[in-house]
Amino acid sequence: MGQHSSASVSALLDLDGFQPVSAELVGGEWQLAVQTTATVIGCAGCGVRATPHGRRTVRVRDLPIGGRPVVLWWRKRLWRCREPACGVRTWTEQMTAIRPRAVLTERVGAEACRRVAKDAPAMAAVARDLGGAGRRSCGRWPSTAPAGGGRGSPGGVALGLDETCFLKATRLASTRWVTGLADLEGGRLLEVVADRTRAAVDAWLQARPRDWLAQMATVALDPGAARPAP
Repeated sequence: MGQHSSASVSALLDLDGFQPVSAELVGGEWQLAVQTTATVIGCAGCGVRATPHGRRTVRVRDLPIGGRPVVLWWRKRLWRCREPACGVRTWTEQMTAIRPRAVLTERVGAEACRRVAKDAPAMAAVARDLGGAGRRSCGRWPSTAPAGGGRGSPGGVALGLDETCFLKATRLASTRWVTGLADLEGGRLLEVVADRTRAAVDAWLQARPRDWLAQMATVALDPGAARPAP
């Protein structure tokens, strides 16, 4: 479908610090080009007013609008400090609503966790409603932990991992993935992390308390492949 003016879509986006630039319906989902509202930024190193240094575009999945999935194309500003004595040269703007290298806005992650916490088997439906291109096993996570692998056993944490395609490939960008980590015994989503790599999962695990990691007895990678934790 055709382009919509920024004025006509200004009510579509309710994300603090952002404003829509344009909107287009593509394949049944909203593609919203957005930018931050800030126009004057001080250097974090010296406080001197920064000057624009171009933009780079990242895309993240946001909450649906009017029942349609939404992808934000964020035109991130690059800034430069012109103070010769300052050690800071250039940087990319950051916003709390969208973490660096994220594929989901923070409010999407919160909504997914809220819905799955109420009904873990509905994970596939949650991913579909939020615009995910597909799921493999999250809907069956609660049944994947082997008998005796729950909290009542020695080392009672049972962790489930599964990947989701949340942003399909386009001519300008490759497919983006996230990994969901679930408490199999409790049937609840713990976190959604960007990417589906070992490094992404390792980073999440390294941020967990040591006593929690020491209790881990089972890791389930898919419905048919639960295995003891190393």
